[in-house]
Formats: sequence, C-alpha cells, structure tokens
Amino acid sequence: MTKIQKQLLMGYNSSSDFVLAVENGKVVFSNNATGGRFVGDSIMLVFGEETAEIVCSCISSGESFSGTGIRFLEHECRLDIYPGSSISVLIFSPTDGNKPSLFPPPSISLLSSEMRNYLSNIMASLKFMPPKSSMSPKSARYFSAIEQSCFELSRINNNISDYVRFFDPAFTPSLKLENMCQTCKFCVDESRPILAELGIPIYERIPESISESILFCYDEQLIERVIFNLLSNSAKYTRPGNYIELSVHSVEKNCILNISDHGSGFDSSRLASAFSQFTSEDIPAPGTNYGIGLALCRRIIELHNGRMLIESKVGEGTTVSISLPIVKPLHTNLGSPDTVFRDYANGFPRALLEFSTALEPDTFGKLLDRARNRR
Repeated sequence: MTKIQKQLLMGYNSSSDFVLAVENGKVVFSNNATGGRFVGDSIMLVFGEETAEIVCSCISSGESFSGTGIRFLEHECRLDIYPGSSISVLIFSPTDGNKPSLFPPPSISLLSSEMRNYLSNIMASLKFMPPKSSMSPKSARYFSAIEQSCFELSRINNNISDYVRFFDPAFTPSLKLENMCQTCKFCVDESRPILAELGIPIYERIPESISESILFCYDEQLIERVIFNLLSNSAKYTRPGNYIELSVHSVEKNCILNISDHGSGFDSSRLASAFSQFTSEDIPAPGTNYGIGLALCRRIIELHNGRMLIESKVGEGTTVSISLPIVKPLHTNLGSPDTVFRDYANGFPRALLEFSTALEPDTFGKLLDRARNRR
C-alpha cells in the first residue's frame, strides 16, 4: 500500500461505518469504528468462510457488490465492496439500529430547532429596517454583514442537524427518477452569477441531447446540496482569473461527476483529514478549514451507495470525483418521513446559502438583493 493510498483510506476514520481495505488476501486498513483491529489478518480469519468467498469473488472479477444481511462485529450490516486494481474497500453499514451515534440526536435536534427559531426572528426583524439604498455605505455594509451571518449560521445549523439525521439507521433518502444532466445544469446556472462576482468563470461539460440524458433514481435535493457545497469550496480556493469546471458522464452502470478548480490546492498529507469533522487535535488556520461540509457530502453520496474521492496538488488545484450507481428500481422510495418536501435551505436561496462563507459582505448583499428581486 502506497503512502497516498494510506492517506486516502485514513479519511474513512471519520465514518461510523466499519471500513476495511484488503490487499493480497489480507486486511491492510481498518478504520476507527472497528477499533483499528484486523490489520495483517487474512480475509478468511476476519470475515468467515461465507463472507470471505463473496469478497474474493468480487476482487477477482473486479465487480462491485452491495448486499444486506451480512454479520460483522455482532451487527447485522449492509456490505458494499469496491474492488480496485491493488486495494479493495469494504464498507459494513449496520442496519440493526445499534449503530454508534456520533452525537446525542435528541439534544442536537432540540438545539437546532431553537437556533432556527432565533434566526427566523432576526431575519424577520431585519425586514423592518430602512432599505439599504437609504443607508450610508458603511451602514449598508454592516447590514449586509448581519444578513450574511444569518445565512452562515443557518448553513452551519443545517449541516450539524442533518449530519445527525443522515447517520440515523432509520434515515433513507427520497429516491425518484431524475435527470442528472438537468440537476448539474441547474446548479451551474445558479452558481455562475455568484462566481462571476468573484471573477471566477465556470465551465461545464454536460450532455445536452435527450439521448445522452443520465436518468436514474436519486434524491435531487441532497445531490444538489453536494454540488453547491463543492462549488462553494472551489470558489474559496480559486484565485480570480482561474476557472472551475464541472463535468458529468456515464461509464457502464455508473454516473461520474467531477468538479475541478485551479486554486491553491493542498498537500497530500491533508487528504486523510479532508472528510473529517469536529476534530480538535489539529485546528486549521482561518480560511483553510473544510469543516463538516465535506463529511456531510460524502455521507450523502454513501447514502446513494456511491463513492467520493479527492485529488489535490499544491499550487495546481483540487478535483473531487463522485461515482453514483445508475439504479432504476421497480418502485420509488419516498424516503424517511422528514425527507419528503423538506426544504433544506429553509426558504433561503439555496446557492447563496452554500456560497455565503465564500463572499465578502458587500458582494453577498448585492447578490441577496438580486435574488429577492427575482422572486
């Protein structure tokens, strides 16, 4: 196992699923949820004959696998196998309701609800303030800063509460037959005027003909949220004059979505912590933290049985690659009761909500006024 491969696998330490990597018939990595056990042990010893046979079959054929009813560490699990040329990744997701919780859900939900109420009161009160056009430039800037802070707090609040929800074993996304090309096109069109204010062009490579449409079942709101979050991250680290590129295409039975920037990039040593959340041992400098956003994005992709990887080079930029299985089930999964018709932006303009941390107050205020005038 190379150093880069090890750093990429370390990103799974932020997951509460049981994640292991195997190479040449032995476990070469096991994440924190497993207690770091099994490294160096044979597949047969760790998984038993039946599961080991499934693992070996997938690795030899090079075909991915997803199945339920697999026992591991005294849990009933869904097993997803992603074979690679040298290292294969196995993800055991407990389905028996005994999955360890990263947070106390009732407490987080209560705090989230209270914060949402306070933010609503502040935003409602701001409507009674004089229009910014009648304010001095300095006062207008402060006013925009207050509005922007409300957006940023709402975004943080949503991310924390949803991170808890998405790790609840009872949670399922609302899967409906959608067109990924249209979803990506919408996100690009909504983001383009925001990026233009930052001096960053965005280019897309999205199939336009009906025959090339990528139709499969996914939760459009959740995938849209992932795209906006990744574009916002790219905007933070891309210098004016450089560009961001989004591409989507299908390969066999998978939809491949890539978002690339030509920003500052980061060292390979940080790849391991790129998906981490709430880590206190290594607090990044201001302006360099990915926060909970990427961890939330990866969880959303995992809920769709997909994969999300990051490649980055200092001074050259970063590429996030997402692979989603093109699934067309016989019936629509309406998801958990709290996912149906739930607007994650709580009425805020969705693109602006995700980009709120990448903008200066003056720019944010201008874009918010423009969004209100469109309504």
